[in-house]
Amino acid sequence: MKAYSAQTGAHDAEDSRRVCGGHGYSVLSGLPDIVCDLLATPTMEGDNHVMYQQTARYLVKQAKRVRDGRSADSSVAYLVAGYAHQRTKDGTQCPLFSKDFGYPENLLDILHHRAARCIFECEERLRLAEGDGSKPEVVWNKYMLDLILAARYHIECFVLEAFIHSASCIRDVALRRVLMQLCTLYALTTIESPFVIGSSAFLEDRYISRAQLEDIRDHVHGLLDALAPEAIGLTDAWDFSDASLKSALGRKDGNVYEILLDWTKQIPSVDGLADNPRRQWSSHPYPARSRL
Repeated sequence: MKAYSAQTGAHDAEDSRRVCGGHGYSVLSGLPDIVCDLLATPTMEGDNHVMYQQTARYLVKQAKRVRDGRSADSSVAYLVAGYAHQRTKDGTQCPLFSKDFGYPENLLDILHHRAARCIFECEERLRLAEGDGSKPEVVWNKYMLDLILAARYHIECFVLEAFIHSASCIRDVALRRVLMQLCTLYALTTIESPFVIGSSAFLEDRYISRAQLEDIRDHVHGLLDALAPEAIGLTDAWDFSDASLKSALGRKDGNVYEILLDWTKQIPSVDGLADNPRRQWSSHPYPARSRL
């Protein structure tokens, strides 16, 4: 979870800065500080690549248990069904269409399918290579990228499963409806999005068809329209104070330009500009009659 949350946080913080244009680049938006803080998290307290490999090592051990006919931990119980599918290799396709993609529980099954397939493929590659006499550390390094992806796929299953459980326990009907829509949007964009790692993995074994991808995109567009009126409420629900954000853009009162002007006046290089001829010249490097 540390690796996944750090990677996602750093990536999405930079996206947030970009969508704010020039204001996002300004330190007065607070976003450069947030981005700098989050960019360090993939490295500190455990490098992401190392953390993913620790998860991958656990997953490979669990896959071996299932292959040997033993039980798996509850967090990876989906490996049992995944192994049965891998063993038959019958080319089973996803049975969902149209409205079926509107239920996050159905989408969790799709994520489970991808994760199980990739985990067992990694376990098989390691087992066969070591059986040929290769050193375990050499084999592990050879398939490291595949192992990291398998670990990430498993974590995405874990996140979605926790999201479904938490949202379904909410008693307020209106709030539960909005959060379940958000949960469904997360699941759909994890399956099909140009900005998500590993979307093509759903197509490698033809588990999802082109027609199903079109259905998923239609659902994403519909959910974006439905959640647009809820965006401010979902953001304010985090209850970040103005002091913690240190942002002229994210202020609760919405007085963006008034605060930008007020904070700009407090910058030492701007304060007293009218009374200092040298500062006046430095802020206007070209003569008044210049043709440039």
